[in-house]
Amino acid sequence: MSGQLWHIWRETVKGGFTKHEKWEGDEAKKLAAFTLNGTLGLAYIGTNDHLYVKCQPGWSECPLAGPTANNWTAATAEATDIAVGMNVAEATAELFYVGTNTDLYFNAGPRFDNESHFGGWGQRIAVGQDRRGALHVFYIGTDDRIYHSWQQVETDVWKGQEWWRLAGWSPQLWLPGDQGATRTVREIAVGQNADGRLEVFVVQP
Repeated sequence: MSGQLWHIWRETVKGGFTKHEKWEGDEAKKLAAFTLNGTLGLAYIGTNDHLYVKCQPGWSECPLAGPTANNWTAATAEATDIAVGMNVAEATAELFYVGTNTDLYFNAGPRFDNESHFGGWGQRIAVGQDRRGALHVFYIGTDDRIYHSWQQVETDVWKGQEWWRLAGWSPQLWLPGDQGATRTVREIAVGQNADGRLEVFVVQP
């Protein structure tokens, strides 16, 4: 089955990954796992482009997603890419996704029933969190440029939609040795260093 979703896990903390199961009827093309208040969850885009959210225990009903049929979120947009961030102040998981129409969308827990436009148009999206707990969204626009938006923890207001112009970065990515030539990117990921700094990784075509 194309896109068949499997789950693989350890039986003990130090044991090997010896357990696995096939999620019958579940087909996916993009995955984003998250942990919130000790609960492990999985948000994914099905091969039908719809969004789904499942959580432990049982993986059959997700308390974060509310009573939606077949563990669907209340999202109406069909999606091509997805990322999940943890809103520390609200103690909720927040979904950020790219629609099949290239619009960017936002949908917050605990019920994921308030889909809204995040602003902007993109191809790939990634979410990081700084040491204050603020979420930072990085996405590759339809113009192949990197954009950055960030959350103000105190007000929960989003700022940005800016091109990267910091420390030698142009609207299109400049890399060392390019001698002034611009470079576009195709994939993006972000993580937090031990000292709290965010670090972004990209792939050139």
